[in-house]
Amino acid sequence: MKRRNVLLFAFVLLLNLHIVPFASAQTSPSTSEHIIVFGGPNWEFVVQNKLTELKAALIKDIGPQLLRKYAFLTIINVSSVEFNKNLRVHITVLQALLSKGPSSRLLHLWPPDEANSMITQGAFSNTLALYPGPERATVISVQLAEKETGSIISDEFLLRLFKLGYAILSLMAVLLFIVLVWMCCQGCGSKPVEEGAEPYPVN
Repeated sequence: MKRRNVLLFAFVLLLNLHIVPFASAQTSPSTSEHIIVFGGPNWEFVVQNKLTELKAALIKDIGPQLLRKYAFLTIINVSSVEFNKNLRVHITVLQALLSKGPSSRLLHLWPPDEANSMITQGAFSNTLALYPGPERATVISVQLAEKETGSIISDEFLLRLFKLGYAILSLMAVLLFIVLVWMCCQGCGSKPVEEGAEPYPVN
């Protein structure tokens, strides 16, 4: 009986050791970065003349998708706004639990990909309303900043790989041309064997 109680105590202790790191990981703040791209050639006017209103509209549009009152503290910050043919906005989202009681273990902080999915579901009506026209502005993409960086690196790698392959093929073509010229020169320089003459002496 005593041995059984000791084993039960050890099992509960090990179970708590596994739960504590999991709970601390759930209650630690979560930060994610997102890139939102809006299509339209006239966003430059908005960036130059209505930048404050633009940032406020972005937060107003993203807020309903991410804010969960009474349980989480969610801070949405517009890190940067750039215009280069399209409007490119860098958003930083911070999530943290408001309570660290026993019930907080049941709460779920959205990971970056899930937060990005929630942002994608927004209509961005306040942001699009600032676009002066005459064309209609659209939301082109919403993606994680780290994924965008990874795609850029991948594109650069593929371009370098293509250039390397092209250089190798060019070198092989040059070598093949040299070999063919050498073979032609060898064929033209060899003396023809006279008819009726034995190429080797016969004993």
